Amino acid sequence: MDVIISNVPFGNYPITDKAYPKKVTSAIHNYFFAKSLDKVRPGGIVMFITSSFTMNASDTTVRQYMMERADLLGAIRLPNTAFKGNAGTEVVTDILILKKRESGTEYAGEDFLEADYDSNYGTYTSNYFKNHPEMVLGKPVVKRG
Repeated sequence: MDVIISNVPFGNYPITDKAYPKKVTSAIHNYFFAKSLDKVRPGGIVMFITSSFTMNASDTTVRQYMMERADLLGAIRLPNTAFKGNAGTEVVTDILILKKRESGTEYAGEDFLEADYDSNYGTYTSNYFKNHPEMVLGKPVVKRG
């Protein structure tokens, strides 16, 4: 397979697949990344619309799993209104573009492993987006309720 593109389902719905670590299968959107990276050939592209929690999670397990297998070519953070008109949802989403590497080759993409606690927003925020504000569409704000 050369390319896998999807708007993956979001949520903390665990998947039972003993081929993957539990932290990778604990959220369906992260499982889609792991499974797709295993299916695409080296040099192939995985491009997903996913929950912002893939990049913002304080636990780095899933991002580490991805970085061991693929290079991040880029990521774009979309505002919570991006899908309001056609899907009726208001959620911050990210588009992640990964290129699978040959087994045993070193990571050559952008660093996206860490997410630090941001006291301004009261949440964890991906360092990738802190380092690349030009890749964030809209202005980050915190809303409750």
